[in-house]
Amino acid sequence: MYHHINRHGGAKKLLLVLYTEILEQAIICFTGTTQRFKRYFICFQTSAYGFEVGCRPMLFLDGTHIKQHRVQGVILAASVLNSNNELFIIAYSIADSETYDNWVWFLQNLKRALLSDRRIAFLSDRGTGLKEAIPDIFPNDHHGY
Repeated sequence: MYHHINRHGGAKKLLLVLYTEILEQAIICFTGTTQRFKRYFICFQTSAYGFEVGCRPMLFLDGTHIKQHRVQGVILAASVLNSNNELFIIAYSIADSETYDNWVWFLQNLKRALLSDRRIAFLSDRGTGLKEAIPDIFPNDHHGY
């Protein structure tokens, strides 16, 4: 398996796949036949647990563009304020673009990673695709911007 991945994507792709295997709550996707990187999701279990037991049920969602000469894409993130009003990252994703499909994928994985089904209030900046994705994945939760 590793030789096939290494042959098509080089050492960096191999390291990304190995990192995903180490972390149980990491998911990586490549596009169909070209095997180009599409998106990556990380949610540490301790972050999900900390959100459930020590934070208000209010998640901030935002995406920011990565602008470097070799790397392009976006970072999608879910964060919350902890009891000391400090920013606490719950999950993040690196994706090829900020689209409805990538937000749906991110929110589906976030929903699976969270430990309970408590209602959450989402706050966002109405980024591309995000306004439509939240009610599709979390239909009973509130969304403000």
